[in-house]
Amino acid sequence: MEMIIVIFFFSICAAICVSIFADARVTAEESVQLNNAVVRASNLAELYKSTDGDLTESARLLQDLNLDDVADITVNVKAVSITDADSSAQTGDHITVNVTYSDNMQAVVKDTASGFCSITIKAETLSEKGQFAEIYNINVRGGDVS
Repeated sequence: MEMIIVIFFFSICAAICVSIFADARVTAEESVQLNNAVVRASNLAELYKSTDGDLTESARLLQDLNLDDVADITVNVKAVSITDADSSAQTGDHITVNVTYSDNMQAVVKDTASGFCSITIKAETLSEKGQFAEIYNINVRGGDVS
């Protein structure tokens, strides 16, 4: 009877240890994704700032760099008219640049206001393949800050 209790106790401890190692693996993979996202967002922000806030030029330069980890770049331009909360109307082209990386990460760079852009990095979720979740977001002002 004592041996059965010892084996039961051992199997519970072994299950807990396996669970801890599995959680550590997931945490390590999420950490790698976050580190890659921060580096990529920083690179895109620097590129945006170097072109004085010209998102179209930033996308062209990114395509010209021909980076190994970039699988696809698409640029969407939409003419819009927006009325914001203080009733002032804004019109113009709103540009969105989508960058797909070879390691199942995506970057979405959007004009948010004159001279500003939002950079969102998404990564494929570890639990569901094909599903992407936002893991990092940064807002950037292009050009010289006066």
